[in-house]
Amino acid sequence: MMKTILFILFTVPLVVMADITFSDKPAPSSIDGQFIQHDSTIILSQANPNDSSQTLNASSEAKKEMQKVYQECQKDSTLSAHYDCKCWSNRFLEERLKAGPKTPAYNIKSGISNQCFNIPGAAEYALIKCDGYGKSSYDLGYNEESGMSFDEYCQCVSNNYAIQLDNHEDRFTRQTSNKFLTSSHLRCQIPQPGDKNVWERLDQ
Repeated sequence: MMKTILFILFTVPLVVMADITFSDKPAPSSIDGQFIQHDSTIILSQANPNDSSQTLNASSEAKKEMQKVYQECQKDSTLSAHYDCKCWSNRFLEERLKAGPKTPAYNIKSGISNQCFNIPGAAEYALIKCDGYGKSSYDLGYNEESGMSFDEYCQCVSNNYAIQLDNHEDRFTRQTSNKFLTSSHLRCQIPQPGDKNVWERLDQ
């Protein structure tokens, strides 16, 4: 079930989830609570047309590889939740043109795994995860006694997950995603009275 997700986000950048922003523009930001999607306009590097290692037969082989990367992203629900697949595949092509045909695709994906994030999609991903598996974590805290409903708790988890991703600059993997989910639950658990082990909420 879709829920309204309140975003309080500020700046940017899955084993590599398959992997992404290719312009020098600032990361996505929020204005009046409305998240601004990343610009996924195609921006190719200025490859020397006489350099075969850069062009990689761009009209056929490189573009075919880019399309494969896009389709892999679209078919993977976790990848497409965390990345703008169009932006990611275009960014892949840009780096392929720079690296040449011999560089393994995995290396290129890994190198751009901290770019082209789909922050609203990632927030929805965390919300769905919380709806399905978060009740035990909710019950561990002082949430119900303090008046925080389970729906509010999951929105908190969603927001904190999205903020962590939005501020992430290193290589992003599935392990990183799991770490962000865990810390988001801890940040949203209202501590028991006297509990000094308190995780700071990022959305307050």
